[in-house]
Amino acid sequence: MRPDEGALTIRGALDRACRWFAGNTALAQDARRVSYAELGARTRSIAAGYRRLGLGKGDRIAFLCAASIDHALAYYASHRLGAIAVNLHLREPADAQSRLFERLEPRVLVYDDERAELAAALTSRHPGLVPVRTGGSDALGSIPLAELGGRDDGEEAGPLHEDDPAIIQLSSGSTGVPKALVHSHRSVLESWSGGLYMWSGISPHDRFLNGFAPSFVVWLVHAGAFLAQGGGVWLQSKWDPAAFLGAVQESGITCTALTPTQWRTVLAAGPEAYELRSLRLAAYLGEKLEPAGLRELMRRVCPQFSSFYGMSECLGLGGCVVRGSEIVGQDKWGSVGRPSLNSDLRVVEAGDGPVVEKPAGEIGEIVVRAASFAQCNWGDPDWQRRVVTPDGWYRTGDRGWVDPDGFVYLQGRVDNQIATGGIKVAPEEIEQVIGTHPGVAAVAVFGADDERWGQRIVALVVSREASLTGAELEQWCRGGERLAAYKCPKQWCFVEALPLTGVGKLDRKALAGIAAGCTGCAGTDRTERP
Repeated sequence: MRPDEGALTIRGALDRACRWFAGNTALAQDARRVSYAELGARTRSIAAGYRRLGLGKGDRIAFLCAASIDHALAYYASHRLGAIAVNLHLREPADAQSRLFERLEPRVLVYDDERAELAAALTSRHPGLVPVRTGGSDALGSIPLAELGGRDDGEEAGPLHEDDPAIIQLSSGSTGVPKALVHSHRSVLESWSGGLYMWSGISPHDRFLNGFAPSFVVWLVHAGAFLAQGGGVWLQSKWDPAAFLGAVQESGITCTALTPTQWRTVLAAGPEAYELRSLRLAAYLGEKLEPAGLRELMRRVCPQFSSFYGMSECLGLGGCVVRGSEIVGQDKWGSVGRPSLNSDLRVVEAGDGPVVEKPAGEIGEIVVRAASFAQCNWGDPDWQRRVVTPDGWYRTGDRGWVDPDGFVYLQGRVDNQIATGGIKVAPEEIEQVIGTHPGVAAVAVFGADDERWGQRIVALVVSREASLTGAELEQWCRGGERLAAYKCPKQWCFVEALPLTGVGKLDRKALAGIAAGCTGCAGTDRTERP
């Protein structure tokens, strides 16, 4: 056996942590705690149970679970025998899940009580699927996880190598059908190493609070990074801002990351009522956050805030990191920072042409390279040829620009642009301006078909004030040269909430339908050309 055998595998990383930090808390949820010693023993016994079911290296295990200790134990146990783990999107209906199962052909489905009905539908459609439940109910004759992991047969696990497939990460589906991105053990561990950089180091005394469902990249990358370094991972199965703030206070949480949407609910829950001084670093990711919102978070929640920009194709590592000291000290409000560890980035012309870097300040498509890039998209052998340039850059589909100091700023998606009056406009730019109005809680902008303009700009607004009007927002956008006249929305629609995808991101495909059915719309009919 070589000295480096298994060094870059998930199994090897967890074995090292379980040996050296045996007495530390590895996983915590509510009052339950699991030490590193218990993590090692429980995952070995569950892996033995998988083997008794006939599973081995390369078999797929699907997980239909909210974040929980039992899910984490079952998930990490899959890596002990070299199975390929896939965390499913929890909000997807049975038809969508079944289509994915036809593609991935998982042999085992691990589910929790809340998803028992969906699990029953899937097992009826896929007769060879073995159901394993983490909870106590038994609606479909499934195997309890406690029984599956009841004993360790002591059998030695087979050899694993760094380039063996380890996980399938489902993309958010914001650009269409979710991709099933296959990542190797090396790729996952590269992302965990990147976590050290993202969090300015991780110590065994750190406690990371995870407020995400397991299908999010953050669950895999950031929780894994803390586990690999002997830190503790506190799990929250359902998003609740008050419970989140209570957990930070009661458990002395040091690090946490949420989407801007989640952080806004935290601000609304009154963080001043909680003791949050244990937080050394907080972060936002997944969406753009306006500078005013970030200033409020740094003032009311944690003075040290970072931003992570990444993508499922690179397990979050192929993007950028910016820290609060850079944001404040170098006046980089709105930036997502510079490229992360073992990755690189360029801004180029969108399309299929050669990759030619644009000068600083010019907007283009962001392309990246990363050591953690996916091996393939399962069932789509032509995927890499379509998205990777001949010289090895991944076309992200994100628009952005780089300032003279090398800080990256996002400008939305290439395919989200609105063509109005012959000019292309990024909805995210308009959203950022409208979102700074004190009466606006949330906003989304899209282009609706229009005989006159080609597309007219429509804004869906969630207001904090019942008296807020489209005319007031129109004046806000035009005032102080915040927006050029042609970028101001021609239609305002006030709604109770914005539509979200299965992983909690803005569902831009649903905006037109919401606008068509909403009440309280106000339109403006300006005659000047855009």
